[in-house]
Amino acid sequence: MAANIELLDEILLLIEENEQDWNQYFYAWASGENPTITESNVEPGPECETAFCVAGHVAKKFKAKFVWKVYFDGHLSAINIINSDGRYQGIEDFARDKLGLTPPQAMSLFAEENTLEDLKRMRDNLANGRDIEFVKENE
Repeated sequence: MAANIELLDEILLLIEENEQDWNQYFYAWASGENPTITESNVEPGPECETAFCVAGHVAKKFKAKFVWKVYFDGHLSAINIINSDGRYQGIEDFARDKLGLTPPQAMSLFAEENTLEDLKRMRDNLANGRDIEFVKENE
């Protein structure tokens, strides 16, 4: 399976141009400011400081429906989406499929420790047919 470098480039450019919307520690995160809460749904409010990791940005690009949960400190987070079939799917699995990655490649690319420089280095390795793994440049 070949990685979708064009999509990865779009996501990395989006992150680079909007770093305030990137949080590699969470698939999807929101501050919890003024959420809309119904019996069956929670949605971040308009001033929620929503941010996504690489996988979350892929899901957002494809207009996936995030399944938000409210946490004890009031922030919102999502690890699942509702896919086009109406079924729950992990954000990581959705993004891995769209990016054409193997599970180990996705695990490396989506690791919370990654910096933007790490992500760009992994992108270059994928584009040049080399495998990726999470290893800091200076290690």
